[in-house]
Amino acid sequence: MLILVSLLLANATFSQKVILQQPGIQQIKSIRFFPNPASTTVTFEFNQAIEKGYSLQVYSFLGRQVLTVPVTGPRISINVSDLMKGVYVFQVRNSSGQIVATNKFQVSR
Repeated sequence: MLILVSLLLANATFSQKVILQQPGIQQIKSIRFFPNPASTTVTFEFNQAIEKGYSLQVYSFLGRQVLTVPVTGPRISINVSDLMKGVYVFQVRNSSGQIVATNKFQVSR
C-alpha cells in the first residue's frame, strides 16, 4: 500500500517531461504535459519542431487505444472528460509510425 501511495504522489506533479531512450529512432527530447492528474483537458507542449505527420495516441492502462490526435503545432490540448478515471499511456509517433516519446498521465474526477 505504501508503494502505491508513493507512486501516486510521484505522478501528482503539475507538469512532467518525457524522454524516450531508444537507439536508432530520432526522439523528441522534451514534452511538457499538464495538469497531471487531469479532469477535463491535458495540454502537451513540444520544445522542438515537430514534423508533419506526427500523432499523439492515448491508451488505457490495459492497452486499448482510446484516442488519436494529429500533432499540428508546438502545443495541443486533448479533451479527457469522456475518459474514465485512471492511468493512461500516451505515445507520440512520427510519420513512419515509430514511437518517438511516451509517458503516462492520470485522469481523476
